[in-house]
Amino acid sequence: MTGLSDSKIRLDQTTSAGPKPAEGQPAGAPRFGLRKFLTRKLPLTIVLGAITVGTMTVSVMLDDIVSDMLAPYTEVAGLGELLVFVFSTMLAMTLYSLIICRPIRALDAAVQRLAERSDDSSLVDFKSDLREIDRLVSSVRTVRSRLIADEQRAMRVASDMIQVAKASGDWLWKEDADHRFIEFLNVNATPEASALVEKRLGMRRAEIANHPDDREALAGLQAVLDARGNFRDFRYRRIESDGSVHWYSTCGVPTFNEKNEFVGYRGTSRDITTEMTFKDRQSSLVMLNSRLAAAIGQASDGVVLTDPTQPETPIAYVNPAFCRLTGHDGEKILGQPSRILYQDFDDEMVRTRLADSVESGRRYQGLVPTLNQRGGVFWNDLSVSPVRDEDGMPTGFVWTFSDVTAEVEQERKEAEAAARTAQQQKLESLGTLAGGIAHDLNNTLVPVLGLSKILLDDAPQDSPDRKPLQAIVSASERARGLVRQILDFSRVGAGTVGVIDLTAEVRGITKVLRAGLPATVALKFEIEMPQLPVRLEPTKLYQILMNICVNSFDALPEGKGDILVSLNHDVEGNRALLVVRDNGAGMDKETLQRCMEPFFTTKGVGKGTGLGLSIIHGIITNVGGEITVESEPDKGTAVSIALPIIEPSGRPPSAATGQSETAQEREIAR
Repeated sequence: MTGLSDSKIRLDQTTSAGPKPAEGQPAGAPRFGLRKFLTRKLPLTIVLGAITVGTMTVSVMLDDIVSDMLAPYTEVAGLGELLVFVFSTMLAMTLYSLIICRPIRALDAAVQRLAERSDDSSLVDFKSDLREIDRLVSSVRTVRSRLIADEQRAMRVASDMIQVAKASGDWLWKEDADHRFIEFLNVNATPEASALVEKRLGMRRAEIANHPDDREALAGLQAVLDARGNFRDFRYRRIESDGSVHWYSTCGVPTFNEKNEFVGYRGTSRDITTEMTFKDRQSSLVMLNSRLAAAIGQASDGVVLTDPTQPETPIAYVNPAFCRLTGHDGEKILGQPSRILYQDFDDEMVRTRLADSVESGRRYQGLVPTLNQRGGVFWNDLSVSPVRDEDGMPTGFVWTFSDVTAEVEQERKEAEAAARTAQQQKLESLGTLAGGIAHDLNNTLVPVLGLSKILLDDAPQDSPDRKPLQAIVSASERARGLVRQILDFSRVGAGTVGVIDLTAEVRGITKVLRAGLPATVALKFEIEMPQLPVRLEPTKLYQILMNICVNSFDALPEGKGDILVSLNHDVEGNRALLVVRDNGAGMDKETLQRCMEPFFTTKGVGKGTGLGLSIIHGIITNVGGEITVESEPDKGTAVSIALPIIEPSGRPPSAATGQSETAQEREIAR
């Protein structure tokens, strides 16, 4: 509305309020007297009556005057009456127009200007002496004041809405009854965005929301539009010309004209692409977290999450595999300090290093023997890794428990097998070397021993040469024994070996073994097998047992202790297992690795040649057997000999025949 202001409203209200009451008189108190009566507005009925009476009076007076003037002229008497009537009517109309019609026409013009929003201040100064017209003017003034207040309130609301629109960045739109967009407005829009939106003028919503997956939703919206209903937060997608997809959210209400006819919709729209992208990412993260939780829950390795942001770094999560490996109750351990995990690690150094790593936020990786709640121990490939935030601060720790006991045992067995293979190859190489040395020594020794015996036989009994010759023969005999031992080690002098009952032979040797050891040694036998046929010479068996028992006796502290000889059947490998075990001083790892090397001994000078176990190794391997030695310092030694069982046909699982001897070697062996 134009031409209206607060000053005019105040003036109008002041004018319409009437005169103030007299000083000292209450505002609502009535006033009486002639002055009040004379200053009051005249009612319209009195004015109309006065006009009527005055007009009739003038008409009568004029009628009398005209009648007297035209009395002599009877033929024009009727014309005089007509003139009086016309004059009276014109007089009445003039008075009515001046007194009543003129203010009514002025009031009508003011109301029309008010309706057309082109009001001026004419109503403020408008006055009339007629009571009804004055009251009508007062009512119009009141309506005018209310319209001005409503318009100003609407302007304030519109201003607030504009500020909200500026703050929200939403587009205001308008569409016609045919659902075509006819207007877009966004006070914050860039020129590029405005140009893009202007291209959508004249388009229907179905043309804008062109994503094929939104057709069903658009059909539902169209049903709401046809029912002239409100809609809010309707989301749709638009594929732009560059192929990008944008999300939009829109709200709308139907609009009607003064005749309550539907003219279209008005509403707001905003681009929610960023919001939907974030929501999609968040949904993807939720799905990913769900899958990760399911994967961790079904993992074979134990997983523990701890929270370093809380006091004592409590346990926040454990998966079922951790409970299965360690025996902990998953519900009871949640919320407990993470230090209780350290108690399961059977190594003080590991606990210290792990605590330091966690406190400093570093990663820890190591193979740790771990105790479980059931009392067992398993090898744990432990990994503790920090989870850091954007600032690099640890917000959590991930502990993984992996049971690698089988792998560790397999690696240990493979290492032992590799060590045995290397030792076997080493001994075979030494045996080949020893065999070659014995062969050359034998070629040199045969003529020396033979000629010495001939000279000794030919020498007289009182000849001074007999003593040197006897010394030569004795030295040659000792050399012959040494050659025999070297040949036994190198598997050159075995020949064909017969089959014996190992059980009976071992039982037969027990008395000899008891007699060969002092009474301070408790020699025990565990021989329960009825019969174990193996390929071995009885004398070799005696040599093996006696050699091992003597070594065990030498290892006993002060010659006191226990020696146990046991004989069993290894059903899985179909082998006879002969074990000699003592509780002596034992051997360290380095000594254990070299114990079968020829000429290696830990005994003092003159107390051993270092060929005992070497010869035994040669004898056992010559018949397809295997010898192993297990020992630890201060825990004794166990020598195990495994010999293949001979089948009833007389054939061993793997036949073993010795190599042929040369003529000179057989001569020395005799």
